[in-house]
Order: sequence, then structure tokens, then C-alpha cells
Amino acid sequence: MKIIVDILDILEQSENGTKITELIMKANVPYVRLTELLDYLLKKQLIEDNAGSYKITKKGATLLMEYRKFSSFAQNLGLDID
Repeated sequence: MKIIVDILDILEQSENGTKITELIMKANVPYVRLTELLDYLLKKQLIEDNAGSYKITKKGATLLMEYRKFSSFAQNLGLDID
């Protein structure tokens, strides 16, 4: 789950979308694994592909926001979910 959150976080920070090369470097994930994750996120409609430039969708942003809330709640309880 952490790598998915990392990818969504990277995409959220980009206004104009992010190319796969930049995602590889920022997420520190091998190309093959990243393409598998991107395919999964596309199928779940959490991201969109605009001519090779990936952007987070509203659904993806909502998931990321809810994950952050849950993570903060868990940390306040002394739990480590990462």
C-alpha cells in the first residue's frame, strides 16, 4: 500500500502530470514494477494517462486524503501502518 500512496503523492504534487521516467526516479521503483502499479491504478480510476503523462484523479485524491487521515489516527494510537 505504501508504494501506491507514494505514487499518488508524487502525482498530487504535479500540476501538469508526471512522466514515467520521473516517477521511476521519485518513487524509486523499477520500470516493470511501476508499469504494473500504474496499470492497476488506471484500472481503479485513481490516475489517468494523458499521452504518457500521469495525473491523479479526484477519486485518487480522495483515497490519498483518507489514507492520510487513517495514518495520522493510527500514529496517534501508537500504531505503525507503513
